[in-house]
Amino acid sequence: VGSEKCIKNRSTWAYVVGKVTSLENSRIALEDGQAFEYDACVLAVGFACGFVKAQLGASFSSRAEEVDRIGTSIRTAKSVAVLGGGPVGVELAGDVRDIVPPDTQVALVCRNGVLTGYSPKYQHKTLMKLVELGIEVIVDEVDGDTPGSSSPGTYKLKSGTLLDADVLLPAYSRLRTDILPSGLVDARGRVVVNEFMQCPSEPALFAVGCNNLDECTAIPKIEGQAKTAAANIKSFLAGKAVAAKHKEGARFMKTPFAQKIGHDTYAWLDTGNMPPPLACCARIGFPCCPPPCCWFCVCHPCCCGGPCADPEGKPLASFLKGALMKTPGFIGMKGTAQAPTQEQMQ
Repeated sequence: VGSEKCIKNRSTWAYVVGKVTSLENSRIALEDGQAFEYDACVLAVGFACGFVKAQLGASFSSRAEEVDRIGTSIRTAKSVAVLGGGPVGVELAGDVRDIVPPDTQVALVCRNGVLTGYSPKYQHKTLMKLVELGIEVIVDEVDGDTPGSSSPGTYKLKSGTLLDADVLLPAYSRLRTDILPSGLVDARGRVVVNEFMQCPSEPALFAVGCNNLDECTAIPKIEGQAKTAAANIKSFLAGKAVAAKHKEGARFMKTPFAQKIGHDTYAWLDTGNMPPPLACCARIGFPCCPPPCCWFCVCHPCCCGGPCADPEGKPLASFLKGALMKTPGFIGMKGTAQAPTQEQMQ
């Protein structure tokens, strides 16, 4: 919940900053020695993603040093390998290609190809653009998990071949569920829940955004899960049976509908996964789109391309670059807001 909403009712909550080391038997233990007992707990632990996200507990100064070190290494490297063919890996490979010299080798190493789970049409679009940009796509994976490196190294792939890279950038996600007993998660580290967002083996635990539901990771999906969990927690704390069955948010969306490759290089919109009004506007295209849109640069000149064309290209990439920072309701994402002041648990 946004901090501005919490502040209106401070007497009923406490905001605690800390790193959880264990969660078991209705007790949460933090790295600094604090411990809390709970009647109900919502797991919304998010994920780790190599250098792309800061490590838990990292200070601002250590993270700034890390980003500066890796950025310098990328710019001076002769070869850079990005691991992971999902949305983050694809965008990051394009980001790297944008800033390195033309003779620098950039490779995207992905286990099953790019954007698996997306429609074949957009998998193909993405692959062709990566090849056009001079990014080598290697369908393979590094043998064993790796934190990445900003120093030259040689890495063994599962096929048996070797990969040389001056900089290795993991861009695949790992849910931060290692604090949980093994019986609560599946083989992929996802919290096992039922239709009420509740852990069957631990009824006081609920999970949002890190569970084993077959839903993509997107804000509308997480909002839908949060509503289900909140309704059932209210019943659970009142001693009643949980009864609110989960209804998937934005059921038309099966994968994220926007994908960028690089900063201002290229992007596409999959209108089949967009909210219908936005999909209609995007497909109409300039100059047929309704004012103000492209007419007065509310979006971006020719943001979605021409009439009835697939929304894609450089103008769309430029628009998406700043879209998150301008969209109402997204305050708090990507560091645009500030965390509430540390509170003491009452």
